[in-house]
Parts: sequence; C-alpha cells; structure tokens
Amino acid sequence: IQEKSESWNSELKKELSNTQGELALFYQPKLDLTHKKVSSVEALIRWNNAKLGFVSPEDFIEVAEHAGFIGEVTAWVYQQAIHDIQSFRAQGIEVNVAINISAQDVMNPELLPNIMSLLHAYELPTCVLSFEMTEGHLVKDLGKAIQQLALMREAGFKIAIDDFGTGYSSLSYLSRLPADILKIDKSFILKLNELASDQNIVKSVIQLGHQ
Repeated sequence: IQEKSESWNSELKKELSNTQGELALFYQPKLDLTHKKVSSVEALIRWNNAKLGFVSPEDFIEVAEHAGFIGEVTAWVYQQAIHDIQSFRAQGIEVNVAINISAQDVMNPELLPNIMSLLHAYELPTCVLSFEMTEGHLVKDLGKAIQQLALMREAGFKIAIDDFGTGYSSLSYLSRLPADILKIDKSFILKLNELASDQNIVKSVIQLGHQ
C-alpha cells in the first residue's frame, strides 16, 4: 500500500507541475425540483495516468492530503472550473459550479484571495462558484473553520456541508456553521424508497435545516 501511495504521489506531482491533460473535470448536474431545471453542477476531478491507469479520486485526494500538496490539486480544480464557467457562459449556459475543498484548503489564507483574483481576471461574479466541505473535516478545528468559511460566505460564495449526518457532533455545531446547504450523506439516501427509518431521518434533517 505504501509503495502504491508513493507511486501515486510521484505521478500526481508530475502531472500538476507539467500538465499533460491527464486530469479532467466532469460536471454532475444538480436538478432544482422547484423550477425543474439544472441550476448548478458539482465539479468532479478524474485522473487517468499513462502509467497507473484510472486512479480513484478517493485514493489520490487522500494521498495529496497526507503528502501536503492538496492545495495544488484544489488550485488546479478551481482554475479549470473558472475557465470552464467562462466557456459555459459563452454558450449561454449559466450554472453555479460547486467545488470540493479540504480542511487544509479552508485553513489556507491564500485560497480566498487567489480565487477572487482569478474571478476578477475572467470578469466573473462570485455567484458562479460555491464550495463543499465534508462534515468530518470540519470538526477537527471547528473554530478556525467557522472563521474562514464566514469570510468566504461574506465574499458572496455559498457554502455546503457534504456528507451531513455522519459526524459525531452534527447537531451541536450546526447552528454555528455559516452554511447555506446541507448535503445529506448517501447512506441515508440509497434506500430511501424502502426504509421508513431513513425517510424519517431525512425528513427531520430537512426540517431542521430550514429552521
């Protein structure tokens, strides 16, 4: 496992420093049920390496986090996303693009000014981007996360908490988070049409979120 991680680490660093087109963004649509249209999408990074083949993002993102260069991966994602947004808008397609960020990204004081500078260069408003962060990452340094997320929200970005419901302190800190969106963890959704218990949980979370 360690040997494989080192190989992923080396190849990913090489790709980030000298992009060969192995990294790509795919956009998963989010359907607005009220207006019955796709109003936003989630940017999903994919990596097909010439040497390693397809590498799952769950694997290489974790490697990048542990190796300390997740910031470079995130920078590639928002730069590519902003470039794509400009292309979408030129085609008359206006959607908000949600980007996943790690706890390390949130704690990075350069993240927000870098994104703002890039948006300014492309003459794009902040409403074209939103950010998603996994709940489990938040609880490790909640105070600082709240402070940094508040700055991002004040700048005009929407904040989503991903995989909500799996952390040990969801309810205790929910009222403190500067969040606009809760994404309920898929473990409660996959059998929603079958399990009354999951239906009750999801209904309760939705009601709590609105309140």
